[in-house]
Amino acid sequence: MTSKLRSLHKYISLSLALFWFLQALTGVLLVFQYELDNARIDRAAVPFDPVAFGQGIARIEADNPGKTIPYIYTAGSGDRFDVYLAGADDKTDILRVDGDGRLLRTLPADHGLFGDALFKTALNWHETLFSGATGHVLVGISGIFLLSNIILGLKLAWPRNRQWRQAFAPQKARKGVASRYAWHRALGLGFAIPALAIVLTGVFMVWEDQIGDSLGADQATPAPDLSAATGGSNLIPLAHAIAIAQGQYPGARISIISPPGDGAPWYRLRLLQNDESRHLFGTTMVYVDAADGRVLADYDALKAPVPDRIVKAFYSIHTGDVLGTAGRVLVLVTGLWLVTMLTLGLMLWSARRKPRKKD
Repeated sequence: MTSKLRSLHKYISLSLALFWFLQALTGVLLVFQYELDNARIDRAAVPFDPVAFGQGIARIEADNPGKTIPYIYTAGSGDRFDVYLAGADDKTDILRVDGDGRLLRTLPADHGLFGDALFKTALNWHETLFSGATGHVLVGISGIFLLSNIILGLKLAWPRNRQWRQAFAPQKARKGVASRYAWHRALGLGFAIPALAIVLTGVFMVWEDQIGDSLGADQATPAPDLSAATGGSNLIPLAHAIAIAQGQYPGARISIISPPGDGAPWYRLRLLQNDESRHLFGTTMVYVDAADGRVLADYDALKAPVPDRIVKAFYSIHTGDVLGTAGRVLVLVTGLWLVTMLTLGLMLWSARRKPRKKD
């Protein structure tokens, strides 16, 4: 039975090693993507100023007639943002702006794979394999195989007769294949549990809607009644909408802004409250009437039903946000662990394929 499990573990690993290697590397790159990306911009970050920020967004709109801003994402602890600028040709430029609305960088729609687009490329691959919804599902399926392989590895490496001290002493093994096997086993036992949590929640994120439905989660944040909106062409300034949203949730940081658009005469502001288990992208939501500033609907993530919070925790666990900076470091180390395990496994497979020298 053990030999069959070992063969299954080996062949699953060989079949998906390259894919898992790329997933691990892109995941490692994404853990601190905004810190690394912003470090390449030669300007010290400035605090978020809603009035100056709103004026900066207005300048961008004025300088780009015929284009719209569908959404604005935070790009670093509330003091920098990515403004998505969409044209009629469905191509979207991404403009990085500071907390005072000053333009820092433009990433054109026809960007390359690397350079300023490195982290966007890594995220696209990690989530969708550059293939949209189909790639997203393939990522989930590969995660299921990775989960099963980690569990198989745990079963094969589990010390007999409680010989844990020997299992965690790879330096005592002989050189060559024995040494590589000892390290492969020790590292597998040491990091399997966090790896299982990270991979499992990644898989859950692929089928988040279906899982939420089965748990009875009301995942959709409340949308305002279109008939309740005032409408009209005179819009309140963005800074005013931000002030209203933060008035609902004092101390919360802006995560995502969706300006008014066709069929949606309101500002939709997503905020991060201090007690949410997120690093950047909170799930608290406020809809502000773009004409008169009334709050049309809001969603307090901290008061959400338990099923909703379970579903939204998938992201926090997968990224390590649930444990703060320490958790993000753990995710980074676990990604490097997977790269190391794959490398050691391939080295073992290669060494065992070589014919033994006759005496």
